[in-house]
Amino acid sequence: MIAFDCIGGIVAKKEIESIGEVLAALSQQGPLAVRLRHALIWKHWESIAGAELARFGAPLGVRDGTLYVEVAGPVWMHRYAYAKQAILDQIIVVTQGRDIEDLFIRLKYEE
Repeated sequence: MIAFDCIGGIVAKKEIESIGEVLAALSQQGPLAVRLRHALIWKHWESIAGAELARFGAPLGVRDGTLYVEVAGPVWMHRYAYAKQAILDQIIVVTQGRDIEDLFIRLKYEE
């Protein structure tokens, strides 16, 4: 097969890849792979934080290697702070990556 670039010139002969192959490759490396690993945190939050902590706190998002977690009150903020390293260790196990380096715990905003 001969492929043409957008200007009409002939470029190198390439094999056509299925969309499944392309997505599989993208999900193994690069920004998409990182986001898919982060999505596992939400999916497995109860096993990461533990059943009791998971009832009173939830992940909000990830920015610059920090997972932001919102908790129900000051007591739970303290409990999460105490369990911080165990949570980070469990994130490594679940995501099989070291993308999350820190945990930022904040109180839930009540209106």
